[in-house]
Amino acid sequence: MLNSSTIPLYIAIDIGKNAHCYAGYEGVQLTPLHAPVMVLSNGNGFQQFQGWLEELINSGQYGPIVIGLEPTGIYHESWVDALLRAFGERIQLKLLGTYQVSQRRKQIQNGRKKKTDPLDVGAMAYCLRDGLGNPVAARQADTVRFEVWMTAYRQTERALNRMSNQLLAQVDRLWPGMLLDVKAFQKAHPDLPLPEPLVRTLPFTRATVQPILADAPNPYDWLDWQDADIAAFYRRHGHSCGPKLIQRIRMVLDRLLLPTPAVASVLAEQLQSDFQAYLDLANRLAALTNQAEEIVPTSPAAVLTSIPGISAYTAARYAAFVGDPHRFQHAGQVWALAGLDLVTNDSGDRRHVGGLTKRGDPAFRHVLFSIGLTTSQQCPPIQAAKERALHHGKGKIGAVLHAAHKANRICFRLYRDQVLFDPTKLH
Repeated sequence: MLNSSTIPLYIAIDIGKNAHCYAGYEGVQLTPLHAPVMVLSNGNGFQQFQGWLEELINSGQYGPIVIGLEPTGIYHESWVDALLRAFGERIQLKLLGTYQVSQRRKQIQNGRKKKTDPLDVGAMAYCLRDGLGNPVAARQADTVRFEVWMTAYRQTERALNRMSNQLLAQVDRLWPGMLLDVKAFQKAHPDLPLPEPLVRTLPFTRATVQPILADAPNPYDWLDWQDADIAAFYRRHGHSCGPKLIQRIRMVLDRLLLPTPAVASVLAEQLQSDFQAYLDLANRLAALTNQAEEIVPTSPAAVLTSIPGISAYTAARYAAFVGDPHRFQHAGQVWALAGLDLVTNDSGDRRHVGGLTKRGDPAFRHVLFSIGLTTSQQCPPIQAAKERALHHGKGKIGAVLHAAHKANRICFRLYRDQVLFDPTKLH
């Protein structure tokens, strides 16, 4: 039990890549113990900090001792692990949000936009004193595994999207009109005749388009082919080719406005190379999706798949964003992490509730929305929540968000308490 004469101690650590800045503040008045100190972020810097903190702890003057870090990428992780190993339950360790710190820094400076490491640690100390921040627990292998998986998945997905856009531009240069957004064209040019594309959706996944880009991207080669040559080309790639497909290809070829043969040869060579890069990325993304199917069943996230409508892939994404569920006190904090909490403005007797704050990762918002959509189709309690929202005048998007809110509460409880979904109980 802490002595009633002990003084609260708040220690703020501003994380950098190669150097950290820290300072200690005592009592509710946040009296500085000394000027902010810069130390290297490596083991030598931590030993210096550890020796300083051990002296304060051993003095018996302070309690509780609250340490806060503002996470910066991955550079806070080594110090978090080291702090927990070195001090354990003798300290309270918290992570402070960037937005929380920046808002407090502006308040301290009366709105001025000035940012320095000493100013940041001072603002962090105010946040700690006021109880802000999420508690930090020791990292577990399962948590890190999902974080690493999600990072790889998102990087690959972004690269695939960039390559897809690049391929669309290249195809338009070499095969103008072969790929076309029909709905966008009709909306923009309702009075013009609609050109018929080779395929209408998801072109780079289609068996009609893939053999062309992979093996014969130069349209000049196709101009000399007979119908039998076209059919034989698709059969060599394991696909059937009937009269309708040949007719569509002929229609595309007939209306092409081609570059010169020399330019077309250069463009075709690059298109073929980039399409192979696209296929490699698509295969890697598929492998990562399959990896989720492998790691979830033997992890704490397995309980999430007991909810109808949540696959192993979806469970892996939820677990990756939530991390350690015990760092949250309730599901509303997970909801806020995605930026799905509402803007509120209280003043006197008036209370205004606005739209979503969106102060969170948009990818996590997409995950929660997807969970709301799929579970509202397959899980009766969540389906009922969606129907109630529709009955009360919510639109389709609002009703799905209402379902996602309930689904998140269920997911959080199951994940934190490691219990399976029971449809007979209200979660």
